[in-house]
Amino acid sequence: MERPSGTVTFLFTDIEGSTRMWEARPDLMAIALDRHDVIVRDACVAHGGFIFSTGGDGFAVAFARAASALDAAVAAQRELHAEEWPEGCAVGVRMGVHTGEAVERDGDYFGPPVNRAARLMGSALAGEVVASEATALIVRGAIGFELVDLGHRRMRGVAEPIRVFGVHAAGMAPIEKRPPPAAPGNLPAALTDFVGSLAGWRQGFADLPSRRSVTLTGPGGVGKTRAAIELAWLFVDEYPDGAWLAELGPVVNAAAVLPVVGSTLGVRQQPGESMLESIVSSLRERRLLIVLDNCEHVLDATRQLVVAINASCPGVTVLATSRSPSPCPRSASMSLHHWGRSRVRSCSNIGRSQLTLRSSRLRTTSPRSRGSARSSTAFRWRSSLPQRGSGRSDPPTCSGA
Repeated sequence: MERPSGTVTFLFTDIEGSTRMWEARPDLMAIALDRHDVIVRDACVAHGGFIFSTGGDGFAVAFARAASALDAAVAAQRELHAEEWPEGCAVGVRMGVHTGEAVERDGDYFGPPVNRAARLMGSALAGEVVASEATALIVRGAIGFELVDLGHRRMRGVAEPIRVFGVHAAGMAPIEKRPPPAAPGNLPAALTDFVGSLAGWRQGFADLPSRRSVTLTGPGGVGKTRAAIELAWLFVDEYPDGAWLAELGPVVNAAAVLPVVGSTLGVRQQPGESMLESIVSSLRERRLLIVLDNCEHVLDATRQLVVAINASCPGVTVLATSRSPSPCPRSASMSLHHWGRSRVRSCSNIGRSQLTLRSSRLRTTSPRSRGSARSSTAFRWRSSLPQRGSGRSDPPTCSGA
C-alpha cells in the first residue's frame, strides 16, 4: 500500500473498555480481539488506508482521501455492529478522523494533525465515528454517510476547542447528542498543543491501566510533568474515578506529603486513623490514577505512601515524576533526558523492567515561534513486571516522535 503524503486524513480506532474485558475474560477477549483486528484491518485496506501503527487494541491509519477514511470507518463499524461477539466481550470501537498536513518519516507520521485524530477518537463513544470540521468540510455532500454537527468540544492536549461532527450511516449505532463529558479529577487543561506522537505514547504505555506504579525520571526541565499529565489524559477514560495531580514540588518537608495528597483526593483524616490509613481506606474500592509530581526531595514519604497504596488498593495506578531514582518499589521506571545530552539513556532497572525514552528539542520555523524549542519524544518499552492479570502480553517495542 502506497504511503500517503502531504495533506493526509488520519483514522484512529480503539476498543472502549478493553481493560475490563481482558481482566474479566482474557480467553474470550483474545478471540474477540482477533476478529476485531481482521474487520478493522480489512476495511481500512479495502479503502486505500495505510496502517502505520497498531498498539493496544487499536489502529492508526493514513488515507490520501478524506472520503475514503470515512468510508472505511463506516464499513468497519457496520461489520463490528453486526458481529456476534463472545459472551461478555461485546467489542465497541470508537473512531476519530482528522485531516491535515503532517510530517512523514520512516513509515510513521508526526505533528498536530495526528494527535488531533487521536484526541477525537478519545471523545467518541463505543460504536461512534467522529470527525473534525477540517474533514467534514472536505467530504460535505459525499454519499454513503451523513454528518451530524455535535458542536465545539475541548480536547485533551489541544489548546482551542474543536468543532466535532458525528458520522452516521445505515447499519451503525445511532449518534447520541450529549454534552461533553466531564472527567473526574483535577488535571490541568493544556494551554498549547502537545508536540509528540500520541499514537506512539498510547502504544508504548498500552498496559498502564494494569500497572500499580510507573515513574518518569530525568533532570529538571526535560518535560516530566507535561509527559505525566499527557499520559494521564490519554488513559483517564480507563479510570472511572478520575485522574488526580498531586503537586509535591512546593512541599518543604516530608510531613506535608500526606496532607497534600489527601487534600488533592478530598480525603480527611478520620478519627482513630493516621492520614495514611485514611487515604488508603478511601482508595481501597476506587479505580483511579494518581500523579505524584516532583517527589525527588520527599522520596521516603512518597515511597511509604506508594507501598501502602500498592498493597491495599488494586484499582489505583500511581504515576510519579522525580529527578532521582524511582520512589516506587518495583515500579516500571522511564528516564527522560535531553537528546543533546544523551541520544539514548536506559532507565533504572526495577525488578525486571527496562524502559528507554529519548527526547529531542526541535526548532519551529513559523515566524511567530521561530527560535522557540519544542520537545518531541520517542520511546521503547520492554517489561515483564507483574501486572493485574490483563491477559495480554507486554506491549510491542515502538517508536514515535
